[in-house]
Amino acid sequence: MIFEVEYAKNGSVVKVTGPNGEADTYTFQECEGHEIEAFAELLWAILDNYGPSTSRYSPKRIYIEVRPGDKYESPKKKLYCAYCGKEKSEEEAGKPCECMKKGGSDA
Repeated sequence: MIFEVEYAKNGSVVKVTGPNGEADTYTFQECEGHEIEAFAELLWAILDNYGPSTSRYSPKRIYIEVRPGDKYESPKKKLYCAYCGKEKSEEEAGKPCECMKKGGSDA
């Protein structure tokens, strides 16, 4: 089998030519910020359609997974009051907001 990968502006095209000369074409579109997921989809398609057949009981299997980098730290979530929309700190998260103490909404 021959695998040809061509990159385009917004993704990639994979052309697979089998031993009998028949060709299959797969396209994968990348969205901004999702290039890793698009490339993983390309690898999954190749594995599913042309990779070895395995099961849970096979002595070896191929895994393709998308996971955070070793040094990546996700941004902290911002917390807001459900009534007035004011941003709250983590310490204030479990406590009533000032607008609740006043008995109404400032919004």
